[in-house]
Amino acid sequence: MRAKTTMLRWVALLGIAALAPAGNPARADDAGAVLAGRTIATTWCANCHLVTAAQASGSDQAPPWSGIANRAGTTSETLHAFLAKPHGKMPDFKLGVTDIDNVTAYILSLKN
Repeated sequence: MRAKTTMLRWVALLGIAALAPAGNPARADDAGAVLAGRTIATTWCANCHLVTAAQASGSDQAPPWSGIANRAGTTSETLHAFLAKPHGKMPDFKLGVTDIDNVTAYILSLKN
């Protein structure tokens, strides 16, 4: 009887795990996502934004990413929502979900 109860618990746990989200998007401590996001940033975004501390210049019209990271309202959720649709004078790069996850992880890694 005890083995059956243990087996039922495992089945229940596996069922709960299967319903849980596949991962935590844009975790700032995920080094692979941060690196991929930095690559996207330096390739596509650095023409206007200051995306690294070492970058010498950007546009006066675009906020530096360290500033975005340190805004009070900046969270993974707000960044995902912002990056999912075209905004302002920015070009629509049509970022995929993984790209958004990675860029978000990189931005959040810049938080002080």
